[in-house]
Amino acid sequence: MKIKDAAELTGTTVRTIRWYHQEGLVPVPPVHAGRRDYSLEHVARVLRVRWLAQAGLSLGAIRDLLVEEPPDEDDGTPTSGPELPGAIHDLYATLEHIDGAIEHLHGQRERVLHLIDSAESGRGLSSIPREISEIYERLERAVPHDAHIQRVLRRERRMAEMLCQRGLIKGDVIDAFSMDEEAVEQCVDFLVRFAGITEVPEDQAEETMTVLADDMLAWCLRHRELVELYLTVIPGWSTPGIRSVVLRLLMLEYRDPRQRELIRRTLDGLNHLIDRGAFEQGTPAIHPYLAAHSAGDPS
Repeated sequence: MKIKDAAELTGTTVRTIRWYHQEGLVPVPPVHAGRRDYSLEHVARVLRVRWLAQAGLSLGAIRDLLVEEPPDEDDGTPTSGPELPGAIHDLYATLEHIDGAIEHLHGQRERVLHLIDSAESGRGLSSIPREISEIYERLERAVPHDAHIQRVLRRERRMAEMLCQRGLIKGDVIDAFSMDEEAVEQCVDFLVRFAGITEVPEDQAEETMTVLADDMLAWCLRHRELVELYLTVIPGWSTPGIRSVVLRLLMLEYRDPRQRELIRRTLDGLNHLIDRGAFEQGTPAIHPYLAAHSAGDPS
């Protein structure tokens, strides 16, 4: 039969079959009456190559597989008997690749569902999970109507948006994220003090930054459940690479030297507590750090 007929029978194109010839996947048929004469064996080989390719194997892996297969004693075409070890390895590798693609598509599906939920709820096309977005909305209502403080809060929200878009925040693991009014008021206090650090007299700046960093770390220890959720939402936080990305984004967001230094100190302190297991189950209810800094903070 002609190559055109072989292409029709196998559901592919003449160009593809010729490509298979070039790649050594399908033997070139003998020439009869001035043209190549394709047989059933060639059709079977083309179908087998396409079937393996659609299963996810690379052409190189298919070529190796076809070489390893024992030939049929009657006509020299490959049999459909048991696969050899090399083929099994390739198939497992292909399965792993497919699983990764499924996981990627699942994540993409979740992001689309989140955007639908965000748009339908009137929050616009935001990548921030609903539970976190609601916390920001509460903070927006609670902070003073000061342009500088409002700008800091907008930067914080934009940072959360970037972390979500960067794939560092896993919104699908948030079952419940809530803060009581006292915790919200304390966060507002931190935002106000953080925004005002730029206006503190030079001779008071060091002490002010130290006290604020200590207060925020002590707050984290008093609200372990929120930090534990934070570590669940950002599962890669324990790795230096993720911490570095977050710090670099924060340094791009904040240009004031004092605010940058305060961010570094607070993150360094938080990482130190995390690395020492301060937020793991079974740690003392009153952590030594908290005990050392709670005397002047009745909250």
